[in-house]
Amino acid sequence: MDSNTALGTGTLTISGTGTTIGTQVEGQAITTIANRVSVTTASFSITNQRTPGVNPLAVLVGNASATVVDFTLNGVVDLNGATRTIIGGAQAEQIHFGTGGIGVSGETGVNFNTTFTANGGYVAFLLDPGNVNHYTG
Repeated sequence: MDSNTALGTGTLTISGTGTTIGTQVEGQAITTIANRVSVTTASFSITNQRTPGVNPLAVLVGNASATVVDFTLNGVVDLNGATRTIIGGAQAEQIHFGTGGIGVSGETGVNFNTTFTANGGYVAFLLDPGNVNHYTG
């Protein structure tokens, strides 16, 4: 996905074991998806694929030391009544939850995870200003 309107205006449904969403656009440091998201799988990954040797944020901001890539879900993330796990899959990635928020009224919760175990390995899960979450756990 490489633009806020890449998926049109309908709901993005994330289902099935091993599902991954993200972007593979070279030089793309910031990707925002405005669509409502419906999650029906127990867990899914968000990853921003980088071309070896290409630092997309450095390309965008003209700073060779910049390394963070942002991915924003700006629509409501509907957990469909279950606790879901969101897995960050790219080193130094920042996954934002925008104004749509996580969950709809009465949902039970969300877990955030990453596969990185080495020192300095991280994925940041960020709740942006204006984010309203509706899950209870």
